[in-house]
Amino acid sequence: MTQNRRTSFRMPQDRLITEFVKDRPFLSTAVNLSRTGMYTLRSNGFFSPPPRIVQLQFDVPEANETIWASAEILYFQRHGQDIGTGIRFRNMARCHRELLADLVEDGRRKMMRALLGDILSQRKNAPHLAPPPHITAPLPTPRDSASAIRWPRVF
Repeated sequence: MTQNRRTSFRMPQDRLITEFVKDRPFLSTAVNLSRTGMYTLRSNGFFSPPPRIVQLQFDVPEANETIWASAEILYFQRHGQDIGTGIRFRNMARCHRELLADLVEDGRRKMMRALLGDILSQRKNAPHLAPPPHITAPLPTPRDSASAIRWPRVF
């Protein structure tokens, strides 16, 4: 089993990407996307391993913007007729990096909301999974001010 070296959340995608390899454009599909990279699939591409550095272009219709970036190919594998590449972004305009971070964060929040909705609906339909009733304990009796714990004030 290989070690997963991903350091940030990857959200599933189905987004068209143009990879420029030695100034030749290749159309790919982004399978997943993160703040730091993406995994793409390309059909009938070149048959040798790609160069280490590629240029990327992809549209973000949610923001009516096109992102340009240089990227490093870290992983390369054949899947039948398709070629899969694991890509890490290297250079990108700051506004594009911020747009990408917002896009991924929005996708993460949507996925978490959907997951939470699924969990809550399963709990409603299965009473044995409901949380236990809230148990309240009596409040501790106050001690004299001399023995009270004092927290340091940090500003």
